[in-house]
Parts: sequence; structure tokens; C-alpha cells
Amino acid sequence: MKVYDLFTELSSKKRLGILQALDEKPMKFTRLLKEFEMTSPEVSRQLNRLSDVKLIEKKGDGKYYNTLFGKLVLSCMSNLNFVSTKSEYFLKHDTAPIPQRLLSQIDALSTGEIINGVYEILSTYEKYSMNSIAHFWYMSDDFPRHHLPLMEKHLDE
Repeated sequence: MKVYDLFTELSSKKRLGILQALDEKPMKFTRLLKEFEMTSPEVSRQLNRLSDVKLIEKKGDGKYYNTLFGKLVLSCMSNLNFVSTKSEYFLKHDTAPIPQRLLSQIDALSTGEIINGVYEILSTYEKYSMNSIAHFWYMSDDFPRHHLPLMEKHLDE
């Protein structure tokens, strides 16, 4: 399957909603009818499209389940969702210098906060840099050189 084929199937709010709902719990056709308030032919069409690209499957108990592939696709959606909701920010900020291993977890920033004001930024930077174990990624136009001794001390520990 080509990525554009996958994006085509995920571009429907209804299909994406079904995929997300099935991730929470498998459902029968009648339950999907009630859940999504669609006509029977419409639910059938959406399920067929998701089945055709192997995102879901119907099992012997009559319920629809996400396939392993469907679960993997959903797990990747949080990154895309975060990037799309913050598109204005990413149009103005270059992420090229950020290592790929961190970019693959960019949705973790969805629980973060934007901090403004020099004092608040420096205070927050100091607090988090002292408690970091594996990574501390600082995005700024200028590096705060006065924190180098603090960072060196933390690295030595």
C-alpha cells in the first residue's frame, strides 16, 4: 500500500472515528450504527473501505476489530495530529536540528506549555535541566551560556 492510499482512507472523519472507536473496544455493526448515527449503507461503506486497506477486520463473533496494522497506524496519528494542530508554529520554526529519535516523539509536547518572559524561561530551564536524566531539548534563537557550568555539573553527576 502506498502512503497516499492510506491518507485517503484516513482523510474521512467518519472512518477515522470508527478506527479510533474500535481501538477502545470491538463493536458489532449495530453498535456502530448507533455510535456514529449513520445509515446502514453508509456504515457498511465505511467498514468496507477500512477493511479493504486492512485497518480493521470482522471476526467470527460478528465484531469489528482493528488489525495490528490498524493499531500501528493509530499509534502514529498522535504525532500527525499534534503537528497539524500546531502548524502555525512549525511554519515558523525549523525542526531540522532536532534528532530524529526526539522528533518521533514530538506529540509528547502536547502536554507542554509555551513559556514567555525572560525570568520565567530561565527559571523553568533551570528547574527542568537539573531534573533531566536522558534528554533536555532547548529550543531558542540563542543559547544561554550562563547555564554551561550548571549543565557541566549535571553531566558529571
